[in-house]
Amino acid sequence: MRPIALGLVLVSCLGACGAVAAGRSQPVPSPDKTAFDDIQPLRKGRVVILDGTTLWFPDRGERFHLDGLWTCAWPQWALDWSTEEKSLTPAPVPCGALAKSWLKRAVRQAIVVCQPIFRVGPADLSGRCSVDHRDLGLEMLRVGWARLATQSDPDPGYVQAELDARSARYGLWRIQVLDMVDQRTKSRDRGADLPISRRKCMLERRGQAVAAHDACGARTR
Repeated sequence: MRPIALGLVLVSCLGACGAVAAGRSQPVPSPDKTAFDDIQPLRKGRVVILDGTTLWFPDRGERFHLDGLWTCAWPQWALDWSTEEKSLTPAPVPCGALAKSWLKRAVRQAIVVCQPIFRVGPADLSGRCSVDHRDLGLEMLRVGWARLATQSDPDPGYVQAELDARSARYGLWRIQVLDMVDQRTKSRDRGADLPISRRKCMLERRGQAVAAHDACGARTR
């Protein structure tokens, strides 16, 4: 019985992946948000980690986003093409779970302090958070499990942390993130449909999923 992971791996052949592993960071649309007119009181307390950039303050019933950052959603997967020497298929990587785990590790059971900057929705805020004076957004960028969501006036420290992580190929910068819609609707095992020659062609063009798909043959339905 083929492992479930193979089905996720071969989704890449459909050409619906975000090529995060190579090139510079591209702007990612941020959710609609409204800036506060005045300085908001700090949110302090223990939190529950929802994903790699989102925290929940249970005592206040508020969700808080690390502003200006993007990472994989919790159920999202990616492909690691660095395994090409050992296999004809890249290794599946649970990038959402890994990003969440790293933020959880950074927070542990400590008190989190957040400064609201934007309102995203009812009981839904966005801003900067820290633990023991350590910026959590900076930490996630430093290890590569988050990247800048926009390129409009980013914090210089954030920009440098992302550049360093990208140069070292940490976290998101060494994998190819699968599109969530395609992951839900088309993640089935297509290994039997693909000839060995086409799989080798895909590997040679790893990191450029759409270009690889176009060059390596028609889409298999």
